[in-house]
Amino acid sequence: MTRSSHSSDVVLALSALADLQSSGADLESLLRRFSHLLIDVLKIPLLPQSALLLFNDARQPLQVAQWNIPSPWEHPVRWRTDPPGKGLSGDVVLCTGGLDTGEESREVRLLVLPLRHRDHDLGSVVQLARPDAALTGGDMCLLRGLARTLSAQVDHILIEEILAVRKHELDEAKAETLHRLGIASEYRDDGTGVHVARMTAIALAIADALGLPPDQRELLRLAAPMHDVGKIGIPDHILLKPGKLTPAEFDIIKTHTTIGEVILAGDDPLLLTAREIAAAHHERWDGSGYPRGLKGDEIPVLARISAVADVFDALVSQRPYKTPWSVEDARDWIQSQSGLHFDPRAVDAFLQALPEIRDIRDLYRDAPASADETAVPPPGLPSHHRRPGWTGEQGTGIGMTDQHRHYLLPLIDDLVATVVRDGAELDPVRLIRRLTGYVNAQFHAEERMMRHRGNEYSDAHRIQHLKFQERIQAFRCQLHRNPIVAKHELLGFLLSWLPDHLKQEDARLSRLLPRGPQPA
Repeated sequence: MTRSSHSSDVVLALSALADLQSSGADLESLLRRFSHLLIDVLKIPLLPQSALLLFNDARQPLQVAQWNIPSPWEHPVRWRTDPPGKGLSGDVVLCTGGLDTGEESREVRLLVLPLRHRDHDLGSVVQLARPDAALTGGDMCLLRGLARTLSAQVDHILIEEILAVRKHELDEAKAETLHRLGIASEYRDDGTGVHVARMTAIALAIADALGLPPDQRELLRLAAPMHDVGKIGIPDHILLKPGKLTPAEFDIIKTHTTIGEVILAGDDPLLLTAREIAAAHHERWDGSGYPRGLKGDEIPVLARISAVADVFDALVSQRPYKTPWSVEDARDWIQSQSGLHFDPRAVDAFLQALPEIRDIRDLYRDAPASADETAVPPPGLPSHHRRPGWTGEQGTGIGMTDQHRHYLLPLIDDLVATVVRDGAELDPVRLIRRLTGYVNAQFHAEERMMRHRGNEYSDAHRIQHLKFQERIQAFRCQLHRNPIVAKHELLGFLLSWLPDHLKQEDARLSRLLPRGPQPA
């Protein structure tokens, strides 16, 4: 078929690009269909290999999408043009260049289409061309028009990403406010407030074992901390009574469920879920619970899960009116209440998740066992044991420090899913918030331990932590300008920083303690 630059080609090409915008395409599908348009519709002599590069804040091109070319997360990818930088901004150009993938380096012919919209350089599309490729004046005119249209498409996707970031930030702010309300209520009868974090982590472990979908688990993570928010309305002389409650006092205690229901009035999914858990986590499977005597599947599933988590943690924790049970005794009692107090499926999931729940109990202690440990880890840590790449060599030999390490790696795995597979359960705003939580808890614990031991490297270690925190804050700001580039750069930073920090900086921690078993 003969290639032409007839006006009908232009109309067809622009119409196809307009269809891409209406379909809500992401960058990879946009790139793939744009390349098909050039090769199959317009018959430009190109090869079916291309990449989309966006500029970061330093105007360095970063590959964020590709078609039939290795991802930079599979192999290091570097594009070269002759002369360097030719075509990355300015006019459409067909030039000689190179493609280095780590496994090979080869000379190639490149078609470079700069992406520019509203006087702002966004990046470029780089398409491999046939060795004998040549462009006519009509081709160049057509490609300039297509580049302008594609630039508008890319800008549209970036704006949608920025709006999504803003929405996620608003959602996170709302969830954080409610979370702190839950912690405030817990401080009335739990001096550390750690029960909220521990109960939530246990509930998430049960939900994972039960196979709940990601959206339900996320609602549980956000809503479970508010299960006892109604305690705000219970008088201190009853709530904090060290002895057994009278029947009248217990009736007052039971009203914390309906008080919580009133406090959490609202019609968005988070408030609806939080209200259900607050109102129904004391209902029983056999219908003998309160406040409404619901039974079986009448009780919302997240409330059933929360009931098991709440009771288990209460049993194994110190309270003014009781001494803690052993994990084994609490397990046996919960198992005996399957089909009576608790949903049998939730009990089975609890038993399946018990090894992880033991880890949670160790991680979320009511008080540090020594100056080498931290009492409360960051909020919202993943509840499942995905620990990619963890080896004994990465351990410090300090129990709580290594426990926190186990939970950092799944955060990075979620970020890999967001950037590489575009299929993570968590948005980048929430991932950065969790990463910040990890930093605040773990770095504080490490610095506290090093000061306690009088370590000579404590100042240098603290400086490393401050630099890390500054970078994370910079990525948070970059999300407001270019979320796509920010996610890629954040992942690249973590994948380069983490191995160095674990192997070098944190190796110093292992020399602070004498060798041998660590105290429980």
